Amino acid sequence: MKKISFFALSFCLIVGAGFFLLEDEGERSIASQSERLVLLEQIPLVKGYEYRLKNEEKMAYKLANIFKKIADEAANADGSLNRATHAKGQCFRGKTQVVFNQNLSESLKKKLYQGVFSSEREFETMVRFANAKGEVNKDNVGDVRGMSFSIDTNGLIVDPMGSSRLDFMLNTSPMFAVRNAKEFYELMKAARLAQGDLSYIVNPLYFKTIYNASQLLKEFERDDTKSYATERYWSNLPYVHGLNSKRAPQEIVKFSASPCLGVQRLKTSNTKLDGNYLQKDIISRAADKGVCFNLQAQLYDKQKLVKSYGKKLSKWSDKNWIENGGMDWPEKDLPFHTIGKIVIPSGSAPEDCDQVYFNTRLHSAPEHLPLGSLARIRVIVEEISRSRRQ
Repeated sequence: MKKISFFALSFCLIVGAGFFLLEDEGERSIASQSERLVLLEQIPLVKGYEYRLKNEEKMAYKLANIFKKIADEAANADGSLNRATHAKGQCFRGKTQVVFNQNLSESLKKKLYQGVFSSEREFETMVRFANAKGEVNKDNVGDVRGMSFSIDTNGLIVDPMGSSRLDFMLNTSPMFAVRNAKEFYELMKAARLAQGDLSYIVNPLYFKTIYNASQLLKEFERDDTKSYATERYWSNLPYVHGLNSKRAPQEIVKFSASPCLGVQRLKTSNTKLDGNYLQKDIISRAADKGVCFNLQAQLYDKQKLVKSYGKKLSKWSDKNWIENGGMDWPEKDLPFHTIGKIVIPSGSAPEDCDQVYFNTRLHSAPEHLPLGSLARIRVIVEEISRSRRQ
């Protein structure tokens, strides 16, 4: 069956950076998929910022069934399944360093340094760079690139699995192609129809959304990547950033990782480069001088977003903005501020990533929870896909 690029990429963008970290020694031993799904479903909505979509749980499992079909169609000759997204990449051990930015005002510092980032400290971190697609393609195939990382908080938080991991996922697209899980579901149904699967019916009310999303996805699938180490990455979805005395969110942020030496791109297409040039490059850089990114946070501000988008969204509540978190928060109005660094030290060698997973809600805590319907649904899809590969 012929693959449609915007279809494959839409999955990569929404589901995120793959299944990524080895199970912690301190992590509760939970063998079954169903028990993990129960844990995910038990995470409460964040009051004042989230609401559950109509038929959200049913929609999540319908999406999981779509991705089951995708994985089966892309299975290897021996019947084994590839990672559903980010099938090709490299993992490294490094450190996340929280560093107070002296260029910030005191009021900004109070907002930005929250939760595990509230004081200057250093955390052991696993970092993974990868191509977004679920096929093991050549690196010179146009694609979104992903960077995910997991912080060992050394007991500062306890996640639903009983470990102290804090997982994040980022990619090279500055925004999602859709705003929420319902739009994503309609996009995926349209993609299946485009592949000849007639078991899906698209809601006509979403035709314009699907067209706009497909155009954005084509734009995000770039062929000028010079190195994983010289790309900028965005979280796209909002996260809780610290809790106040009433255990409500202190702030809401989106994250970015920006290369310490600045973004660099190829001047021409990468089509003539070696098919593994990104893998070789990041391994060489880590072994030689190491790799460095500035970790940045973008503060949510409803008034500034209303100013950016105009009257049409002037009546949106906090819940509307967060549940439609796939939208762009214009950086000219809501700038990113550096709060630390992610560093892979010189002399680092790649780690084996084959039997690993990544889940931003199973490995999170109330003070750093990713928010909105896209965040809730994608981790369920991730967990079902992860369990099928075991």
